Amino acid sequence: MSKKIKLLGVAVVVLILLASSVYYFVIGQHAIKKTVVNGTNTNPVSYNDKDFLAKLKTMYPEVYSHLDKSGEQDHYIIPGLEQTQAIVHSGKNAGKVGISKDMDPQGMAVIEDKYLLISAYSKSKTYNSVLWLVDKKTGKYIKTIALDDIDHQDKRMKKIIC
Repeated sequence: MSKKIKLLGVAVVVLILLASSVYYFVIGQHAIKKTVVNGTNTNPVSYNDKDFLAKLKTMYPEVYSHLDKSGEQDHYIIPGLEQTQAIVHSGKNAGKVGISKDMDPQGMAVIEDKYLLISAYSKSKTYNSVLWLVDKKTGKYIKTIALDDIDHQDKRMKKIIC
């Protein structure tokens, strides 16, 4: 075989390996199916449940060992990390419903052992803060509650938008 054919063969193998690596690390890692309910994503944004728990068990075995395995939900997907419906805070669209892509969760409360309530604020301060209501038993997203201002400590709710 000539040097050119050998070099071409090596180049093809390198390109295949490079393409496979790019697919795995760029596309494959983000191939999680996006689920949206009333404008709020309800899918995990970095790992699926199985991969997350495997990584947690490997990297933080002491934390993993403390998970409640009593049959109740052992972990929850925080809704709205990619996008959520929210009320525009100011400007010409103030008071209108829009889609925020910059909500930052800040707190969580358990209500009557039935619900999780997660508070979040808009990092850009473009949208009013929100509360996400999640069923504690099933982990399913129920609704987004928009607050009256960008400060999520304000207890007055503007309206339930979902």
